[in-house]
Amino acid sequence: MQGLISRRFTWNCSTEAPASFKPSRNGFMSIAVSLFSMRMLPFIAITLIEVTLQRLQDGTFFIAICVISDKRKTKVADSTPPTEPKFMLGESYVTIRLRYIRLPNNTMEFVDELLYRSSKMIVGRSKVSSQNSVVFDGKKVLADGFTIVYFEFVGKWFNVVKIWNKRGEHTGYYCDIVTPPRFSGDWMELTDLFLDLWVSPDLRYKVLDEDEFEEAFQKGWITQELHEKARKELQKLIRRVENKRFPPAVVKDLERRLGL
Repeated sequence: MQGLISRRFTWNCSTEAPASFKPSRNGFMSIAVSLFSMRMLPFIAITLIEVTLQRLQDGTFFIAICVISDKRKTKVADSTPPTEPKFMLGESYVTIRLRYIRLPNNTMEFVDELLYRSSKMIVGRSKVSSQNSVVFDGKKVLADGFTIVYFEFVGKWFNVVKIWNKRGEHTGYYCDIVTPPRFSGDWMELTDLFLDLWVSPDLRYKVLDEDEFEEAFQKGWITQELHEKARKELQKLIRRVENKRFPPAVVKDLERRLGL
């Protein structure tokens, strides 16, 4: 195997799989043959192809092709529309690449576990890697090493992040006011608009980072239009919490379906 490069690609199939769907080894071979006949994998000096399939909770499934080739450039035709994200298959789970932009010029990049994806929602799991923390009612509810599952709404100006501490206890939800997700190549990009909302499991809440939000506006990092939009989105979230319609119904449904 010396001198070879292992490259892993994922083809996402949005077709609903029937409840009785049970992929077989022969099925994997048929998939591989179909891919070749469709010319979806033009390649050079292929040594080994590994085809695996993972069925998600919502019935969609991923076909993963692991290609081991020589060091010459390998080009893969991409059937995914440019406005949709492309996902990589990690060692043991499907991953998503997240680029988080904090104005004026701070960019953080993460590779997280992908739990669910549809045309309207992306759900990822990660761990907090920051020395900053959130304290609510005298308790640390968000801190380094805590587990998070984030629900990113395609086309929406906020997200919902569910938090567990190191003992596995659900401490609450953290909501970021952000620009709607943008998809660029392999990356999903979000721009933070500074305002945040903490919501405890019993639906008490606290607005966070208002001082940073106003400072960003005064320094010209966010426009008047974005300033007004962020305020409106925060007020919508607060009304939702006060009317006991939080977390949103789609989040509750995915929590149940994904066992979160």
